[in-house]
Amino acid sequence: GTSQKALRDIMFKKGWLTAKTHGSMLQRGWPDLFIGHPSLNLGPGGKFGGSGWIETKSLRKYHYLGKYQAVLFAKWERYGVGIWVLRGPA
Repeated sequence: GTSQKALRDIMFKKGWLTAKTHGSMLQRGWPDLFIGHPSLNLGPGGKFGGSGWIETKSLRKYHYLGKYQAVLFAKWERYGVGIWVLRGPA
């Protein structure tokens, strides 16, 4: 949505790569954005390297992780994949 576009614009201005994923029934639970930055190690001790994923949630509707997302994201985190859930308007 609009907030996601604003987030991508801000990140681009700060040197981030962002790539929007396209949701479908075949991609159930997949995060909204792939992100990367050439000079940044994400997460504690840089364990996530310079890339990761962002899931955006609206405060108005669908503001919680679905059961499938919660399981998937927890598994990714155990394997060292950076995943952040950002909540905001729209």
